[in-house]
Amino acid sequence: MNRKNISLSAALLLAGKLMFVSSPSVASDLEVKRASGIQYDAALGNAYANSAARGQIGYASGRCYQYAWQAMKNVQGGRIEECGAGAQSAYMFADWANVNPSELMRLFEYKRADHLGYNQWNAPAGSLLVWDPGQCGYNPLHGHIEIVVEPGYACSDFCAPVASCSLPYIYVPSH
Repeated sequence: MNRKNISLSAALLLAGKLMFVSSPSVASDLEVKRASGIQYDAALGNAYANSAARGQIGYASGRCYQYAWQAMKNVQGGRIEECGAGAQSAYMFADWANVNPSELMRLFEYKRADHLGYNQWNAPAGSLLVWDPGQCGYNPLHGHIEIVVEPGYACSDFCAPVASCSLPYIYVPSH
């Protein structure tokens, strides 16, 4: 898979809070988004991105799922506890999400998008990325989960450029 040209978001410090403001996407990304049928919710995406960026601790602790879960809970509140997704593993969340798309939308306001032309470089702010166990060298038992804070860059327990080895599961904030 070739990396597309993408425009990165600008991080701004406003009133003591880290805010991510999306810049316009390039035409190829706009075409992907139109063709996918997903209506991206920018306000929700920015809320998820800000929560993830504020909650990260700056290093890999082996607890990416707990940090991503807390970032989502900060935005959606306690109702996400209803989902019954595995609370121990990144891949368990993806397994749950993939077989429960209506619950994923109801509780988290996410839609799966990796099969609709999205990838880890064009996924908008707030998108959830999940790698299977061992994929891209991530944890062989649990995989990895993170929230996009700007295209190509994501946070969970730490923030970093997204992996480029293969396509993760991608869930986009939508309405």
